[in-house]
Amino acid sequence: MGRSLNVIVWLNGAFGVGKTRTARELMMQVPHSRIIDPEHLGWALQHTIGWMQRGDFQHLRSWRLGTVALVRTAARGGSTVIVPMSVLRPDYLDEMLDRLRDGGHEVRHVTLDASAAVLHARIAEDEEEPAAAEWRRGHIDNYGDVRSELVARGSTVDTSLRPPDAVATEIAESLRLESADGA
Repeated sequence: MGRSLNVIVWLNGAFGVGKTRTARELMMQVPHSRIIDPEHLGWALQHTIGWMQRGDFQHLRSWRLGTVALVRTAARGGSTVIVPMSVLRPDYLDEMLDRLRDGGHEVRHVTLDASAAVLHARIAEDEEEPAAAEWRRGHIDNYGDVRSELVARGSTVDTSLRPPDAVATEIAESLRLESADGA
């Protein structure tokens, strides 16, 4: 791929589906790309203003607005921005994606998908963040409840029987094809 694709690629899906690993692989395959992980902002807000509102930091409007601001800023540099973030509330997802698009950014929403059995197995095997296992398992049903709504917002890639590099290759190829069609 000879040039950078100036787009925002939002990798969504269940917790444990492989978003972070796929994002790392995708960054290696797409020149001039970078990863922006809104979870870091969420942790910071949760430890500052979030203590006033118990629960998921995604419920904080400041997180959603801050995420849009971070991603917009990163995209201004001409980079392809990869956002590996589960957002299982379609209204929150639409709010952020619409704000990014309203700001003139091309946004591609990709749902990484896997069965509940695969997700349970991956969560049990995760050695990078074992403390997150309970949280992730607790949201598998939530993903199942909104899966069709997420899938309707863009493309879907089944990660069940494929390593992250193969998933990233499929996404990178899709970006190349869409870029060639638009050129």
